[in-house]
Amino acid sequence: APAQVVDGDAATYWIARVFWESMEFTYTFDQPQDMNYVIWVPYLSGNYKYMMARYSVTARDAEGNVLSTGTYPAPAMSDKNYLVLTFPMVKGVKSLSISLAQKEGAPAVNISEMAFYRSDSLAEEIAALFTDETFTALKSGVTPEQISALTARLEAKADFYLDLDCLRDELALAQALLDGDSSAL
Repeated sequence: APAQVVDGDAATYWIARVFWESMEFTYTFDQPQDMNYVIWVPYLSGNYKYMMARYSVTARDAEGNVLSTGTYPAPAMSDKNYLVLTFPMVKGVKSLSISLAQKEGAPAVNISEMAFYRSDSLAEEIAALFTDETFTALKSGVTPEQISALTARLEAKADFYLDLDCLRDELALAQALLDGDSSAL
């Protein structure tokens, strides 16, 4: 059943009956969200995880107006057996419709779990350590504890950041500047 794709249990899943029926799911959030990706975990038995050719995403606001829509090629499967389905950043998303298209001759469209990651403020908080967007100087009052706390937040959810290397580099630069090492620039 479609409800099983957001139950937090990867052992439950949904598989399309036939390829010509709609393979679109619509998720409605309690509150509008800012987001730019979802995580798709396929049914992991057999070759089901290699079935996707492309996906489409349509984001709507609380009134049902389309905020963003697009079709994208399927990304590569991660070593952790999930795909990150990206789309442009959309603010105020009340519902998100996702349609999966299978490769010709591939097993049926399926979903074991979908996870929604709301845009968080980590990138902005890291940028706020610096005086401006050039990232060449820290604001006065930046402490090692601030950098450590941001680093811990990043590492705790490292699998879910699309710009992980960039964020790590910015935190390393902040620490180097705090330590007086201008060669890091």
